[in-house]
Amino acid sequence: MGAPQVRYDDGTFRITFCDNVLAATWFDAPNEEQMREFRRTSVAMQKDHPAGTALMNLVCDGTPRFETGVRDEAARLMRERIHKLGSAHVVLVDGFHGTATRAFLTTAILIGRPRAPARVFADLAPAVTQLHGWLEKGSVRWSLAALAAFAQSAIERTPLRRPA
Repeated sequence: MGAPQVRYDDGTFRITFCDNVLAATWFDAPNEEQMREFRRTSVAMQKDHPAGTALMNLVCDGTPRFETGVRDEAARLMRERIHKLGSAHVVLVDGFHGTATRAFLTTAILIGRPRAPARVFADLAPAVTQLHGWLEKGSVRWSLAALAAFAQSAIERTPLRRPA
């Protein structure tokens, strides 16, 4: 396994990747520019991993405000099938905010009709297990423990060191 690398971090949104897995970590609701950066990074990753990549979309905090541009970008991402191995959307926020965010993501999946597997989760452990199964079709072999450690590091507020 390679070392996790932070590709983008603006304090409310961070993109971390390791080998063929991208973790998009949200500490607040996304804006349109963050969604575009997420797409650009996801597309660029495909060049290094033509056999496919997987996504962990990790919602850790925030108030669910999904403007029209954000909704449009989310539907576009679902339709484009960028992460061919699968996408695990994990909403770690409790209460109304978590429910609203899970509903938004579920709706984006239904509208986008992704050809790759996509599921919404309320807990990290089942999401990691599901993603591990999807990664079996990829070219990089992940252990369940390594994937769980990567997911845990991605949700930490203290970001990983950026590559030099």
